[in-house]
Amino acid sequence: MGRKLGAGLAGGLLAGALVGAVEAIVAWANAHGAGDVPAIAWATVVYGLIGAAGGVGAGVVAAVLGTDAFALALAGVGAGLGFIVARFRIIRDVFLEQLPPGPLTLVVQVVALTAVAAAAVAVWRALRGAEARRTLPSRPVVAMALVAFVALAAAMGSGFVTAPPAACRSSATGWKIRAIPTFLPSPIS
Repeated sequence: MGRKLGAGLAGGLLAGALVGAVEAIVAWANAHGAGDVPAIAWATVVYGLIGAAGGVGAGVVAAVLGTDAFALALAGVGAGLGFIVARFRIIRDVFLEQLPPGPLTLVVQVVALTAVAAAAVAVWRALRGAEARRTLPSRPVVAMALVAFVALAAAMGSGFVTAPPAACRSSATGWKIRAIPTFLPSPIS
């Protein structure tokens, strides 16, 4: 049971840290000001801790079901947390928190959730046995050291980065304008 909890913690920690780092990079690439620096270190640690908590739960489930805890935690936590974050960013940044009326948005979300679940099952099946082989990432101390190293490197490197990539800039205004504040009247009526 202890090995399952440790492997689950490691898988969840790595999955959460990966989701956090990806979201921080996406948020930075869509930043609105030159002073914004990537929050990769913060996101890696905080999302990693959230993922670790989910990984411990996955370790308990794996112990009950008799399956690989590392693979289950990495796939399950990564898919779940990744779907939640992606859904939030799409609704906020793409649809400006104004989903179109009708059942189509619900159908699209169900299809996307099904695709994410299928990808999670594929990852889980591909990684089965990692815990039994005692691979390095499936050990909690190694996973913690890896996340700490990435967070430290990102924190040290963030001092050298002060603006999003040039691809995010608009030639007319200098920066992309992503949303119109909700307190202003819409120019499109």
